[in-house]
Amino acid sequence: MMVGHAEKRARALRALQEAVDEAVAFFQDANANLFDGYQTAHEVLAHLVFWQCEHLTIAQALAAGQMPDLREGSLAELNRCACEELRSEPVDALLSRLTARQAALDETLRGLDWEQDFPLKQGGRPSTVEDRVFGLATHIRQHVMQLRRAAYTKQVRSTLN
Repeated sequence: MMVGHAEKRARALRALQEAVDEAVAFFQDANANLFDGYQTAHEVLAHLVFWQCEHLTIAQALAAGQMPDLREGSLAELNRCACEELRSEPVDALLSRLTARQAALDETLRGLDWEQDFPLKQGGRPSTVEDRVFGLATHIRQHVMQLRRAAYTKQVRSTLN
């Protein structure tokens, strides 16, 4: 049975909302210094908030019929900037930002043409809105899974060094 565009869109939006809900539930109780081998929980949350904001800004530009102002740099560089930029934000504030940006992103995505290109950064590969939404949901889930594994083995690292 073939799935229609409306069903695919609904699945993608649901997957993203569920991933954000899962992340919020996880980070509410997580040790901010939990370390997954690459980043602390606080650093992961900071970069998730950063990317949620980036996706929202890009979606809003696309909805307005404008070319989004895309950031330059590798994903690693942008993630590093996100961690530095949001380093002093408490977890509760980051979770509030993530939740608010998700609500705005969901609303904006509903008004987009899902066949159009949804760029992420300068020099990035093309992607449809649908693929970008599923990709964002997967990205969030992967980080939560890595941190859950770290919690299971009780890995922590102070970010105050």
